[in-house]
Amino acid sequence: MGKKEMEFSVGKTEVLSEFEKLRKTVSVYAAVLFFLVFAGITGFCVTTDFSAYQLAIFINGGVLAVLMFVGILNFSKKNQLGSVILNLILGPALFANVWLYLGKEIGIHYLFVVLAIMPFVTISRQNKFFQWLFGLTSIAILALLLNLETLGTINESLPTIVFTIGNYTFIGVSLLFISLMFVVYTRMIEKYEALLKAKELEVATMAEEVRRMALEDTSTG
Repeated sequence: MGKKEMEFSVGKTEVLSEFEKLRKTVSVYAAVLFFLVFAGITGFCVTTDFSAYQLAIFINGGVLAVLMFVGILNFSKKNQLGSVILNLILGPALFANVWLYLGKEIGIHYLFVVLAIMPFVTISRQNKFFQWLFGLTSIAILALLLNLETLGTINESLPTIVFTIGNYTFIGVSLLFISLMFVVYTRMIEKYEALLKAKELEVATMAEEVRRMALEDTSTG
């Protein structure tokens, strides 16, 4: 019995370790994705009017530094802390850029759909408070952006084709990343179900063994 418990414990540890690997993978991909997004925004501000958007450049530069720090945490086995920081910084930073500078025409606000789902995949269920906090906050920000006019003026001089390409690009990226998170979450569920089935089989085996021993005691008695 002790051996079976130890085997199950090892199996549970392996499954949980696999969960952490999957969460870490999504966190790394998310950090890379949003690093490219904020690097693009920074470059756009620099080339558009450096003097007028110095504050945006400075803030986005800080976000890029935080994203690099998150990458370091992920590779130093502190990925849970990195995931919390990642979800904490992305929502406010993206909202500030959309509200103050970019506006909604280019479609970057669709990334809030990704941010609404991401906490439930990248953050452990032991930290449900942060999962729901970041998820609901992203939904609230997206609803706010969809219902209010933004102050963004940086895109006033851009041609219509840029808006069209931007919308399709951000919709495509959002759908791609959501699909990735769905696959990862499905794999987590499948592995956990396999663990439960293994436990059920062990319980059934132990029950059968107890029944056999009881029958032997009855026959010898």
